[in-house]
Amino acid sequence: MKRLHKLFLLFLSILLVLPNLSLQAQTFGPPIWLNKDTFAQYEFKSSAIFFLNKTTIPFENDASATLRWECTEMNDDLATLNVSISFTGEKKSLFISKEVDVNTTSRQVFLSNGTLIGTTRLWAKANPTDGEEIVVWDVPPDKIVGSVEIRGFWSSNTPQGAQKIYDIEGKGTINGKNALFDSAHEVDTGIMIEGILSNEATLLALGIDTLGVNGQFSFSDTNVDLGPKEMLPEILGLLPILLVVILFISVFVILYYRRRKRRRHN
Repeated sequence: MKRLHKLFLLFLSILLVLPNLSLQAQTFGPPIWLNKDTFAQYEFKSSAIFFLNKTTIPFENDASATLRWECTEMNDDLATLNVSISFTGEKKSLFISKEVDVNTTSRQVFLSNGTLIGTTRLWAKANPTDGEEIVVWDVPPDKIVGSVEIRGFWSSNTPQGAQKIYDIEGKGTINGKNALFDSAHEVDTGIMIEGILSNEATLLALGIDTLGVNGQFSFSDTNVDLGPKEMLPEILGLLPILLVVILFISVFVILYYRRRKRRRHN
């Protein structure tokens, strides 16, 4: 009888532990949505592109720029990404691309020769808690941690409509120079929605120091299945149309009853 009691307690303990292990795997493991052929694309206007070798290419009247990354290979916790950026201006165009390796757990970016470049923010943790700390840069001896702020769906901009998003903000020093990190991510996947792209490791791998983003940085396309679409912004977006319809019906009703009242008096 005692043996059965011990077995029951052991079985109960396993049942209690397994959900926690599963949660840890989902929380700290690589993103479950990242597979071969996964891609994301962003569009913006650029006034100039600044390279790490101190050269600059300016664009007249701003160039149309597209930043795109695509997973070309998955090997355990290592993903190979093809990162490309194209600029199309009135008088000049430019296309740069490079393959980099990304540790999908730490988000550290490596060149093909194994050189550590930095930490990417193309995606971050899915479903973080408000105030949680997330590493935004980790190249010894420099390590910078950002703080999470959940801000719902407001100002979100995704190819799949309004989504719940969160911000990561952090600052510190890299090689003795001040560094600021600020990016927005979709809650359910952690994929980047928008952000300041200075010190983005995948761009550093392309030899790019800073992109002269002019105006909105738009998340334009992806085959990642984002979280459920938020309906309230959709409803709020229809309010002007509904108000016009209500106003039109109200005016029609008022005119109808006025005309009817005149006929009665006549």
